[in-house]
Amino acid sequence: IEAQHRRKDGTIYDVEVSTQFISTEGGKTVSFMRDITARRQIEEMMRTSEKRFRGLFDDSPISQWEEDFSAVKQLLDALRAGGVSDFASYLSQHPEVVLECAGMIKVLDVNKATLHLFGAARKEDFYQNLTSIFPEEAIKYFRAELVLIASNVTHFEMETVNRTLDGKEISIVLNWAILPGYESDCSKVIVTLMDIT
Repeated sequence: IEAQHRRKDGTIYDVEVSTQFISTEGGKTVSFMRDITARRQIEEMMRTSEKRFRGLFDDSPISQWEEDFSAVKQLLDALRAGGVSDFASYLSQHPEVVLECAGMIKVLDVNKATLHLFGAARKEDFYQNLTSIFPEEAIKYFRAELVLIASNVTHFEMETVNRTLDGKEISIVLNWAILPGYESDCSKVIVTLMDIT
């Protein structure tokens, strides 16, 4: 049980109380109290930090995507372990691998600016129509992305093309960056898009 207690000086602090029955002749119940004030302060700091991050992400005027590229990274690493060293040539000769990688990317979240850029009313609408935003021409740009990822690049910028949900082609600057601490598996990647049409 968590509760609050008051010290002699009047300050209130958080405690965790646990009760244990000790088997003796008369039987005794013993209560233990542990001060958890520091833990509560850390939890509150984390909530505040999460709320701040969420606001920066959601309300940014630039299209932002949080993505998981871990399955793509595993496939590229497996190809390297199998003897592939020239990824540019290999991916040019194996377009099916490029398409397979495209299907492995998990979009974890997008912000409001992304919905506005692509003309989606809700995230659900956007996710359901995700494949329609990539015209055929975009595959060559994605192949170039894969070559950079295979080279263990953690940040890059390039111009590419996308399509809004109503079919209008847009030119964009894509900025791709692995979040610190996720370089080994690419499971947390932030992608920003800027319309330069």
